[in-house]
Amino acid sequence: MVLVPVSTSFNTGYRLDTTKSNQGRQDKGAKPTPPEEHWGAWTLGGEAPTLVVRVGLTVRGDAINGMSYTFRDFYMKDIGGGTVSDGVLKVPADREVWFVELTRK
Repeated sequence: MVLVPVSTSFNTGYRLDTTKSNQGRQDKGAKPTPPEEHWGAWTLGGEAPTLVVRVGLTVRGDAINGMSYTFRDFYMKDIGGGTVSDGVLKVPADREVWFVELTRK
């Protein structure tokens, strides 16, 4: 079983210019038309550092009790784990958890 907490990241200064349209082709330049007439607002990509939003969550259920879990980062590197007890799995918001792998032995 897998669990993927939803989070996001974006560059410092990233924003949308709602006066121009992207038309789905960022590499061809902005079009001077309102975005709702085409394919969305023109993006201004910003720069480093990248800001990361992390998600913490608690999952409760008898079905996961006793399962082993592995926290993985965006590169699928093992960054921690354990065994679910009392049917409660907590994913901390202060860790770079991208993916949780749950297995039953």
